[in-house]
Amino acid sequence: KKADLSADGGNLKYHIELTNTGFCTVLNPKDVYLVFVSESGVAKEVKLEGVNPKDWQPFDVKTKDYKTVTYTLEGTAATGLSGKYKVGIWMPEPASGLTHNAKYAVKFAVSDLSTPWTDSEGKYAVNVLGEYTF
Repeated sequence: KKADLSADGGNLKYHIELTNTGFCTVLNPKDVYLVFVSESGVAKEVKLEGVNPKDWQPFDVKTKDYKTVTYTLEGTAATGLSGKYKVGIWMPEPASGLTHNAKYAVKFAVSDLSTPWTDSEGKYAVNVLGEYTF
């Protein structure tokens, strides 16, 4: 839906608004990471604590109000990086042996907000939100 990202030195300030326009939420547990991709591949993964995509319902299930719900991810990530990077969300399969298998990662629908990126080794499926210079 919307991503406001700004680089502040080696840090990234983020305010990301997501909506689930599908028919259900993520069924199995998934960790959510901000990922920084350079021209040579993934440079850094930052796990977002306290984020549970199983809560990202397409509507308010408690009230059964069938209007789209917006979920916000907000904070600052210390990257320690300098240079130009694509920034995106990576939601891998946490099961042993599948974390770095792009086939099992959650992929967002292509939109104005998100474009897909996969590395040549098939380890990452990143939902790219933008490109920033640190």
